[in-house]
Amino acid sequence: MAIYKFERHLKCSSDSVYDTVLPAGSIAARSGIYRCDGCGFELTALEGQPLPGLDHHKHIASQKLIRWRLIVADSGAPGAIDPGAGAFNPVSRARRY
Repeated sequence: MAIYKFERHLKCSSDSVYDTVLPAGSIAARSGIYRCDGCGFELTALEGQPLPGLDHHKHIASQKLIRWRLIVADSGAPGAIDPGAGAFNPVSRARRY
């Protein structure tokens, strides 16, 4: 289970990207923490890069195949960018506290 200390740095989202279950070797939809739905193994993946394949870790029969679900996305998460803002600009998205 992903762990955090400061709740103010996280935002809840109901975006469907978190409902999508990806088979082993699929391309990561977003950068963030992915969890295997079968065994709970977690890892960090970059958007556009392949998630680990079937040879990454072993499952027992009851856990079925390795399948990945995004559980925490980085700041490029769905809804984090104003759709009318145009191209990605990390400076414009920076938060000031």
